[in-house]
Amino acid sequence: MTKANYTHPRRYLLLLVTLLILSCIMMANTLEVSAARPPLVVTDMEKKATPEKFVDNGDIISYTISFTMPSNLDGYIAAKIVDVLPTTGLSYNNTATLTIGGSTSAVVMTATGNTLSYEFTGISFKDTAGQLIVFQLDFTVTGWSSGIIANEAQVYFMQDYPDIPDAFDEEEIELAIGPPTEVEELPGDRKTALLWADPEVGIVDYYQIKIDNGTWVDYQLIDLTFDAAAGSNGKWYLLFENLPDNTRLVNNTTYTFQIRAIDPDGYIGVPYTITSTPGPLGDIGGRNTDLVAIYANDVMPQGGWPNNGTVGTSPSTPHEVVLQMPANFMYIVIHRNFINVGQDATFVMYSDTNFTNEIVIIDRLDNDFNWLNEIHIYIHVTSGNLQVESFYHVIITV
Repeated sequence: MTKANYTHPRRYLLLLVTLLILSCIMMANTLEVSAARPPLVVTDMEKKATPEKFVDNGDIISYTISFTMPSNLDGYIAAKIVDVLPTTGLSYNNTATLTIGGSTSAVVMTATGNTLSYEFTGISFKDTAGQLIVFQLDFTVTGWSSGIIANEAQVYFMQDYPDIPDAFDEEEIELAIGPPTEVEELPGDRKTALLWADPEVGIVDYYQIKIDNGTWVDYQLIDLTFDAAAGSNGKWYLLFENLPDNTRLVNNTTYTFQIRAIDPDGYIGVPYTITSTPGPLGDIGGRNTDLVAIYANDVMPQGGWPNNGTVGTSPSTPHEVVLQMPANFMYIVIHRNFINVGQDATFVMYSDTNFTNEIVIIDRLDNDFNWLNEIHIYIHVTSGNLQVESFYHVIITV
Protein backbone atom coordinates (compact mmCIF):
# COMPACT_ATOMS: atom_id res chain seq x y z
CA MET A 1 0.00 0.00 0.00
CA THR A 2 1.42 3.34 -1.03
CA LYS A 3 1.54 6.29 1.30
CA ALA A 4 -0.73 8.31 -0.98
CA ASN A 5 -3.60 5.80 -0.68
CA TYR A 6 -3.40 5.33 3.08
CA THR A 7 -5.78 7.16 5.44
CA HIS A 8 -5.32 6.86 9.19
CA PRO A 9 -8.43 5.74 11.16
CA ARG A 10 -8.09 8.81 13.44
CA ARG A 11 -8.63 11.04 10.44
CA TYR A 12 -11.94 9.32 9.76
CA LEU A 13 -12.98 9.95 13.32
CA LEU A 14 -12.01 13.64 13.13
CA LEU A 15 -13.96 14.03 9.88
CA LEU A 16 -17.08 12.47 11.37
CA VAL A 17 -16.96 14.71 14.45
CA THR A 18 -16.54 17.80 12.27
CA LEU A 19 -19.52 16.84 10.10
CA LEU A 20 -21.63 16.21 13.19
CA ILE A 21 -20.82 19.63 14.63
CA LEU A 22 -21.62 21.37 11.34
CA SER A 23 -24.89 19.48 11.12
CA CYS A 24 -25.90 20.63 14.63
CA ILE A 25 -25.04 24.24 13.84
CA MET A 26 -27.11 24.16 10.66
CA MET A 27 -30.05 22.62 12.50
CA ALA A 28 -29.80 25.21 15.26
CA ASN A 29 -29.88 28.00 12.72
CA THR A 30 -33.09 26.65 11.19
CA LEU A 31 -35.05 26.33 14.47
CA GLU A 32 -37.93 28.79 14.77
CA VAL A 33 -39.50 30.17 17.94
CA SER A 34 -43.24 29.64 18.07
CA ALA A 35 -45.19 32.65 16.81
CA ALA A 36 -47.04 34.72 19.37
CA ARG A 37 -50.52 33.43 20.08
CA PRO A 38 -53.49 35.80 19.94
CA PRO A 39 -54.61 36.93 23.38
CA LEU A 40 -57.38 34.90 24.99
CA VAL A 41 -60.22 36.96 26.38
CA VAL A 42 -62.95 35.95 28.82
CA THR A 43 -66.12 37.77 27.77
CA ASP A 44 -68.81 36.51 30.13
CA MET A 45 -67.20 37.11 33.52
CA GLU A 46 -69.68 37.85 36.29
CA LYS A 47 -68.84 39.02 39.82
CA LYS A 48 -71.57 39.12 42.41
CA ALA A 49 -71.74 39.48 46.18
CA THR A 50 -74.69 38.21 48.25
CA PRO A 51 -75.98 40.31 49.82
CA GLU A 52 -74.68 43.14 47.65
CA LYS A 53 -75.21 45.74 50.36
CA PHE A 54 -74.61 45.43 54.09
CA VAL A 55 -74.63 47.63 57.18
CA ASP A 56 -73.47 45.50 60.14
CA ASN A 57 -70.00 44.39 61.06
CA GLY A 58 -69.74 40.62 61.37
CA ASP A 59 -71.99 39.91 58.39
CA ILE A 60 -70.81 37.07 56.15
CA ILE A 61 -70.62 37.93 52.47
CA SER A 62 -70.66 35.16 49.85
CA TYR A 63 -68.90 36.31 46.71
CA THR A 64 -68.91 34.44 43.39
CA ILE A 65 -66.76 34.84 40.30
CA SER A 66 -67.91 32.97 37.19
CA PHE A 67 -66.72 32.78 33.60
CA THR A 68 -66.43 30.36 30.69
CA MET A 69 -62.99 29.18 29.60
CA PRO A 70 -62.17 29.59 25.88
CA SER A 71 -62.88 26.40 23.95
CA ASN A 72 -59.39 26.29 22.42
CA LEU A 73 -56.42 26.54 24.80
CA ASP A 74 -53.78 25.38 22.32
CA GLY A 75 -50.50 27.20 22.79
CA TYR A 76 -51.26 28.11 26.40
CA ILE A 77 -49.97 26.20 29.40
CA ALA A 78 -51.76 27.83 32.36
CA ALA A 79 -54.30 30.41 33.48
CA LYS A 80 -54.48 32.52 36.59
CA ILE A 81 -57.42 34.41 38.03
CA VAL A 82 -56.50 37.55 39.97
CA ASP A 83 -59.03 39.52 42.02
CA VAL A 84 -58.28 42.85 43.72
CA LEU A 85 -60.58 43.46 46.66
CA PRO A 86 -61.33 46.64 48.64
CA THR A 87 -58.38 47.50 50.86
CA THR A 88 -60.51 47.87 54.00
CA GLY A 89 -63.81 46.65 55.35
CA LEU A 90 -63.61 42.96 54.39
CA SER A 91 -61.70 40.01 55.82
CA TYR A 92 -61.18 36.93 53.64
CA ASN A 93 -62.20 33.81 55.56
CA ASN A 94 -59.77 31.51 53.68
CA THR A 95 -62.79 29.57 52.49
CA ALA A 96 -63.28 29.02 48.77
CA THR A 97 -64.82 26.43 46.44
CA LEU A 98 -64.32 25.82 42.74
CA THR A 99 -67.04 24.38 40.52
CA ILE A 100 -66.17 22.96 37.09
CA GLY A 101 -68.73 21.09 35.04
CA GLY A 102 -71.05 20.78 38.03
CA SER A 103 -68.38 19.28 40.28
CA THR A 104 -67.50 21.38 43.35
CA SER A 105 -64.34 21.09 45.44
CA ALA A 106 -62.53 23.17 48.05
CA VAL A 107 -59.58 25.19 46.75
CA VAL A 108 -56.95 27.48 48.22
CA MET A 109 -56.97 31.06 46.98
CA THR A 110 -53.59 32.69 47.54
CA ALA A 111 -54.11 35.93 49.47
CA THR A 112 -51.48 38.67 49.28
CA GLY A 113 -52.75 41.84 50.89
CA ASN A 114 -56.05 42.61 49.15
CA THR A 115 -55.18 40.49 46.09
CA LEU A 116 -56.49 36.93 45.72
CA SER A 117 -55.30 34.52 43.03
CA TYR A 118 -55.67 30.94 41.84
CA GLU A 119 -53.81 29.07 39.07
CA PHE A 120 -54.96 26.42 36.62
CA THR A 121 -51.93 24.42 35.49
CA GLY A 122 -50.98 21.13 33.84
CA ILE A 123 -53.58 18.68 32.63
CA SER A 124 -56.25 20.28 34.85
CA PHE A 125 -55.83 23.48 32.84
CA LYS A 126 -56.38 21.67 29.52
CA ASP A 127 -59.47 19.97 30.94
CA THR A 128 -61.10 23.35 31.65
CA ALA A 129 -61.42 24.25 27.94
CA GLY A 130 -64.98 25.40 27.26
CA GLN A 131 -66.03 24.76 30.88
CA LEU A 132 -68.01 27.11 33.12
CA ILE A 133 -65.80 28.09 36.06
CA VAL A 134 -67.39 29.25 39.31
CA PHE A 135 -65.44 30.43 42.37
CA GLN A 136 -67.24 31.07 45.65
CA LEU A 137 -65.47 32.87 48.51
CA ASP A 138 -66.62 33.96 51.96
CA PHE A 139 -65.76 37.25 53.67
CA THR A 140 -66.54 38.81 57.02
CA VAL A 141 -67.50 42.49 57.22
CA THR A 142 -64.99 44.14 59.54
CA GLY A 143 -65.46 47.88 59.13
CA TRP A 144 -67.84 48.74 56.32
CA SER A 145 -70.81 50.91 57.24
CA SER A 146 -72.58 50.67 53.89
CA GLY A 147 -71.94 50.26 50.22
CA ILE A 148 -71.52 47.77 47.40
CA ILE A 149 -68.53 45.47 46.95
CA ALA A 150 -66.48 46.49 43.91
CA ASN A 151 -64.04 43.77 42.84
CA GLU A 152 -61.74 43.60 39.84
CA ALA A 153 -61.42 39.92 38.89
CA GLN A 154 -59.51 39.16 35.69
CA VAL A 155 -58.16 36.00 34.03
CA TYR A 156 -54.61 35.94 32.64
CA PHE A 157 -53.41 33.22 30.26
CA MET A 158 -49.80 32.06 30.06
CA GLN A 159 -48.51 31.56 26.55
CA ASP A 160 -46.12 28.75 25.68
CA TYR A 161 -43.07 30.96 25.29
CA PRO A 162 -39.60 29.52 25.93
CA ASP A 163 -38.30 32.93 27.04
CA ILE A 164 -40.93 33.68 29.69
CA PRO A 165 -40.28 31.53 32.73
CA ASP A 166 -43.18 32.95 34.74
CA ALA A 167 -45.81 34.93 32.85
CA PHE A 168 -47.85 35.24 36.01
CA ASP A 169 -45.36 37.22 37.99
CA GLU A 170 -47.43 40.10 39.36
CA GLU A 171 -44.69 42.53 38.44
CA GLU A 172 -44.81 41.37 34.82
CA ILE A 173 -48.58 41.80 34.69
CA GLU A 174 -48.34 45.36 35.99
CA LEU A 175 -45.42 46.23 33.73
CA ALA A 176 -47.21 45.05 30.59
CA ILE A 177 -49.28 48.25 30.61
CA GLY A 178 -49.35 50.65 33.54
CA PRO A 179 -52.13 52.87 34.90
CA PRO A 180 -52.99 56.25 33.38
CA THR A 181 -50.96 59.16 34.76
CA GLU A 182 -51.65 62.81 35.67
CA VAL A 183 -55.34 62.02 36.15
CA GLU A 184 -57.57 64.93 37.14
CA GLU A 185 -61.30 65.61 37.36
CA LEU A 186 -63.16 68.81 36.57
CA PRO A 187 -66.75 68.89 37.89
CA GLY A 188 -69.51 71.09 36.55
CA ASP A 189 -73.27 71.50 36.73
CA ARG A 190 -74.61 67.90 36.42
CA LYS A 191 -71.48 66.93 34.55
CA THR A 192 -67.84 66.11 35.11
CA ALA A 193 -64.77 65.81 32.90
CA LEU A 194 -61.77 63.51 33.17
CA LEU A 195 -58.30 64.33 31.91
CA TRP A 196 -55.39 61.90 31.93
CA ALA A 197 -52.08 61.14 30.27
CA ASP A 198 -50.89 57.79 28.89
CA PRO A 199 -49.25 55.19 31.18
CA GLU A 200 -45.53 55.48 31.69
CA VAL A 201 -45.15 51.81 30.68
CA GLY A 202 -46.71 50.04 27.71
CA ILE A 203 -48.49 50.97 24.47
CA VAL A 204 -52.18 51.93 24.64
CA ASP A 205 -54.60 50.35 22.18
CA TYR A 206 -57.71 51.75 23.86
CA TYR A 207 -59.07 52.72 27.28
CA GLN A 208 -61.86 51.39 29.48
CA ILE A 209 -63.75 53.52 32.01
CA LYS A 210 -66.18 52.43 34.71
CA ILE A 211 -68.47 54.63 36.80
CA ASP A 212 -69.16 53.37 40.33
CA ASN A 213 -70.05 49.67 40.09
CA GLY A 214 -71.23 49.77 36.50
CA THR A 215 -69.69 47.88 33.61
CA TRP A 216 -66.42 48.73 31.90
CA VAL A 217 -67.04 50.79 28.75
CA ASP A 218 -64.55 50.80 25.85
CA TYR A 219 -63.26 54.14 24.55
CA GLN A 220 -61.20 53.97 21.38
CA LEU A 221 -58.58 56.68 21.04
CA ILE A 222 -60.44 58.07 18.05
CA ASP A 223 -63.46 58.64 20.32
CA LEU A 224 -61.47 60.75 22.80
CA THR A 225 -60.41 64.39 22.57
CA PHE A 226 -56.71 65.10 22.99
CA ASP A 227 -56.04 68.41 24.72
CA ALA A 228 -52.54 69.34 23.63
CA ALA A 229 -52.47 72.28 26.06
CA ALA A 230 -53.11 70.15 29.15
CA GLY A 231 -50.28 68.67 31.20
CA SER A 232 -46.68 68.43 30.11
CA ASN A 233 -47.38 66.54 26.87
CA GLY A 234 -51.13 66.92 26.54
CA LYS A 235 -53.94 64.80 27.98
CA TRP A 236 -56.97 62.83 26.89
CA TYR A 237 -60.26 64.61 27.68
CA LEU A 238 -63.73 63.10 28.13
CA LEU A 239 -66.88 64.85 29.36
CA PHE A 240 -69.52 62.83 31.24
CA GLU A 241 -73.09 64.12 31.41
CA ASN A 242 -74.84 60.75 31.57
CA LEU A 243 -74.39 57.43 33.33
CA PRO A 244 -74.27 54.23 31.24
CA ASP A 245 -78.06 53.86 31.68
CA ASN A 246 -78.42 57.31 30.04
CA THR A 247 -79.56 59.08 33.24
CA ARG A 248 -78.04 62.48 33.99
CA LEU A 249 -75.39 62.96 36.63
CA VAL A 250 -76.79 64.45 39.83
CA ASN A 251 -75.32 67.50 41.53
CA ASN A 252 -73.65 67.05 44.93
CA THR A 253 -73.37 63.29 44.33
CA THR A 254 -69.90 61.77 44.41
CA TYR A 255 -69.12 59.37 41.55
CA THR A 256 -66.17 57.00 41.41
CA PHE A 257 -64.43 56.75 38.04
CA GLN A 258 -61.90 54.04 37.15
CA ILE A 259 -59.71 54.34 34.07
CA ARG A 260 -57.50 51.57 32.72
CA ALA A 261 -55.50 51.06 29.54
CA ILE A 262 -55.55 47.99 27.28
CA ASP A 263 -52.45 47.23 25.24
CA PRO A 264 -52.43 45.78 21.68
CA ASP A 265 -51.89 42.23 23.06
CA GLY A 266 -54.98 42.46 25.24
CA TYR A 267 -53.20 42.98 28.56
CA ILE A 268 -55.37 44.92 31.01
CA GLY A 269 -53.58 47.71 32.82
CA VAL A 270 -53.84 48.62 36.46
CA PRO A 271 -56.88 50.92 36.95
CA TYR A 272 -56.60 54.46 38.28
CA THR A 273 -59.44 55.47 40.60
CA ILE A 274 -60.64 59.04 41.08
CA THR A 275 -63.83 60.57 42.48
CA SER A 276 -65.72 63.61 41.24
CA THR A 277 -68.72 65.52 42.61
CA PRO A 278 -70.74 67.56 40.08
CA GLY A 279 -72.16 70.87 41.29
CA PRO A 280 -73.38 74.21 39.95
CA LEU A 281 -70.18 75.90 41.14
CA GLY A 282 -67.84 73.45 39.45
CA ASP A 283 -65.01 74.13 37.05
CA ILE A 284 -66.87 73.26 33.82
CA GLY A 285 -69.46 75.89 33.02
CA GLY A 286 -69.99 76.67 36.70
CA ARG A 287 -69.91 80.10 38.27
CA ASN A 288 -66.15 80.00 38.78
CA THR A 289 -65.49 79.91 35.04
CA ASP A 290 -68.52 81.64 33.51
CA LEU A 291 -66.84 84.94 32.82
CA VAL A 292 -63.30 84.50 31.54
CA ALA A 293 -62.10 87.74 29.98
CA ILE A 294 -62.78 91.03 28.24
CA TYR A 295 -60.18 92.00 25.67
CA ALA A 296 -58.38 88.82 26.84
CA ASN A 297 -57.94 90.37 30.30
CA ASP A 298 -59.19 88.34 33.24
CA VAL A 299 -62.10 89.95 35.08
CA MET A 300 -62.64 87.25 37.72
CA PRO A 301 -61.39 87.90 41.26
CA GLN A 302 -58.69 85.57 42.50
CA GLY A 303 -60.34 82.48 43.95
CA GLY A 304 -63.47 82.90 41.83
CA TRP A 305 -66.71 84.75 42.31
CA PRO A 306 -67.95 84.78 45.92
CA ASN A 307 -70.77 82.47 46.83
CA ASN A 308 -72.66 84.25 49.60
CA GLY A 309 -76.43 84.09 49.51
CA THR A 310 -78.01 85.56 46.39
CA VAL A 311 -75.00 87.54 45.16
CA GLY A 312 -74.61 86.95 41.46
CA THR A 313 -77.84 84.99 41.11
CA SER A 314 -80.22 87.89 40.39
CA PRO A 315 -80.14 91.22 38.53
CA SER A 316 -80.60 93.12 41.80
CA THR A 317 -77.38 91.76 43.33
CA PRO A 318 -74.98 90.90 40.50
CA HIS A 319 -71.34 90.05 40.92
CA GLU A 320 -69.23 93.18 40.63
CA VAL A 321 -65.66 93.53 39.45
CA VAL A 322 -63.47 96.40 38.26
CA LEU A 323 -61.28 95.84 35.22
CA GLN A 324 -58.59 98.43 34.53
CA MET A 325 -57.72 98.61 30.85
CA PRO A 326 -54.40 99.97 29.56
CA ALA A 327 -54.52 103.51 28.22
CA ASN A 328 -53.33 102.35 24.80
CA PHE A 329 -56.49 100.28 24.25
CA MET A 330 -57.90 102.53 21.54
CA TYR A 331 -61.02 100.55 20.59
CA ILE A 332 -63.83 103.06 20.22
CA VAL A 333 -66.42 100.51 21.27
CA ILE A 334 -66.59 97.38 23.39
CA HIS A 335 -68.10 94.70 21.19
CA ARG A 336 -69.83 91.54 22.35
CA ASN A 337 -67.17 89.57 20.46
CA PHE A 338 -64.52 90.92 22.82
CA ILE A 339 -66.05 88.96 25.70
CA ASN A 340 -65.27 85.28 26.33
CA VAL A 341 -67.10 83.02 28.78
CA GLY A 342 -66.72 79.41 29.96
CA GLN A 343 -66.54 76.63 27.43
CA ASP A 344 -70.19 75.57 27.71
CA ALA A 345 -71.79 78.90 28.68
CA THR A 346 -73.67 81.58 26.72
CA PHE A 347 -74.27 85.23 27.63
CA VAL A 348 -76.17 88.39 26.79
CA MET A 349 -74.74 91.90 27.24
CA TYR A 350 -76.88 94.77 28.59
CA SER A 351 -76.39 98.49 29.18
CA ASP A 352 -78.67 98.91 32.21
CA THR A 353 -78.77 97.73 35.80
CA ASN A 354 -82.10 95.96 35.26
CA PHE A 355 -80.60 93.73 32.55
CA THR A 356 -83.36 94.67 30.10
CA ASN A 357 -81.66 96.69 27.34
CA GLU A 358 -79.82 94.08 25.30
CA ILE A 359 -76.95 95.49 23.24
CA VAL A 360 -74.10 94.31 21.03
CA ILE A 361 -71.69 97.22 21.52
CA ILE A 362 -71.02 99.84 24.18
CA ASP A 363 -69.52 103.16 23.09
CA ARG A 364 -66.35 104.24 24.89
CA LEU A 365 -66.76 107.90 23.79
CA ASP A 366 -69.18 110.50 25.12
CA ASN A 367 -71.30 112.74 22.88
CA ASP A 368 -68.36 115.13 22.49
CA PHE A 369 -66.08 112.25 21.43
CA ASN A 370 -64.10 112.30 24.64
CA TRP A 371 -62.88 109.05 26.20
CA LEU A 372 -65.09 107.97 29.08
CA ASN A 373 -63.24 107.28 32.32
CA GLU A 374 -65.66 104.51 33.25
CA ILE A 375 -67.75 102.08 31.22
CA HIS A 376 -70.37 99.84 32.82
CA ILE A 377 -71.25 96.48 31.30
CA TYR A 378 -74.00 94.18 32.55
CA ILE A 379 -73.79 90.54 31.54
CA HIS A 380 -76.21 87.66 32.07
CA VAL A 381 -74.48 84.27 31.76
CA THR A 382 -76.25 80.94 31.39
CA SER A 383 -74.16 77.82 31.96
CA GLY A 384 -74.43 74.28 30.69
CA ASN A 385 -77.94 72.88 30.85
CA LEU A 386 -79.62 76.24 31.56
CA GLN A 387 -79.88 75.57 35.30
CA VAL A 388 -77.16 78.00 36.40
CA GLU A 389 -77.75 81.70 35.74
CA SER A 390 -75.33 84.38 36.89
CA PHE A 391 -75.38 88.18 36.62
CA TYR A 392 -72.33 90.41 36.42
CA HIS A 393 -71.70 94.13 36.64
CA VAL A 394 -68.28 94.86 35.15
CA ILE A 395 -66.78 98.34 35.54
CA ILE A 396 -64.05 99.11 33.01
CA THR A 397 -61.75 101.97 33.93
CA VAL A 398 -59.17 103.56 31.65
